[in-house]
Amino acid sequence: MGEHRDEVEGEWTMERQKIISDLRRLANSKSNDAVKLAYFTQEDADRIDDLDLRGLVELRRSGNGTVEIKLIDRLKALELLDRLSQREDDQALDTFLDGLRGDEP
Repeated sequence: MGEHRDEVEGEWTMERQKIISDLRRLANSKSNDAVKLAYFTQEDADRIDDLDLRGLVELRRSGNGTVEIKLIDRLKALELLDRLSQREDDQALDTFLDGLRGDEP
């Protein structure tokens, strides 16, 4: 029983580290490539895989040339990262992870 608990806690630690790492990458994402994508033509389609679009939430381009780009809220990402990175807030991350997995509180 104790070995299983250690294994589960090890998995949670790995998930926690991955979430914090992913949040860090989101918070540090740049908008340059999202702007480039907005002006890509059909001929540029093969270059899309080279773009860093992790901060892009939404992109709209209308027929009249209007472009609308929606990016992640970096401040919210940084606030969440700060809360989840603190050791005393481990319970907050556990609750967040439980919610993602659909676990009952």
